[in-house]
Amino acid sequence: MTTIIPDISMVDTGSLRSDLIAFGMSTLELHFGPRADAFLRLTAEAYHVPELAARWETVRGNQITTARTIVRRAIRTGELPKGVSVTVLLDAIFGGILMHTLAVPPHLRDRASAEGPAHVEQLVDLALAGVAATAKCAGRRS
Repeated sequence: MTTIIPDISMVDTGSLRSDLIAFGMSTLELHFGPRADAFLRLTAEAYHVPELAARWETVRGNQITTARTIVRRAIRTGELPKGVSVTVLLDAIFGGILMHTLAVPPHLRDRASAEGPAHVEQLVDLALAGVAATAKCAGRRS
């Protein structure tokens, strides 16, 4: 399983945006890369195969922990305002990546993969702009 999912546990570029883009790109590569079919099958079936379930939960848990650590670190350092929902921010980015990879028709997969870095950057920028706008609105209400 570790050959399918890259180890991104050490992502720390010094910038929240860059960390999220790096993590997002590794996620995109899972869905468009040569092992994409295996990754999707594992995601769907691991919990139904007892021999895979525990190992898959560990791998998946490590990925989730890493993503949450990136956002919590940004809150701790002031790069994000306190009160930001870690879950909502990550769902906006990684839900967008997942939907994009699942919705792309087969004949456009190569093009979507090539345009992947720009798409991930746009999703990260959109989510971070949403956080900034929400914080600004909340500041006006205080």
